[in-house]
Amino acid sequence: KLAPSPSFQGMPFNMPSGIAVAPNGELFASDGYGGHRVHKFSA
Repeated sequence: KLAPSPSFQGMPFNMPSGIAVAPNGELFASDGYGGHRVHKFSA
């Protein structure tokens, strides 16, 4: 189960544009079209 990292502010995604998984299992999702943010989720 993935949970938002402590720095996640609960902002909704606008238009997700990409996703990446780090070797340690963290997930990064970019919200590049409108939100201009990268959301980090800890495994």
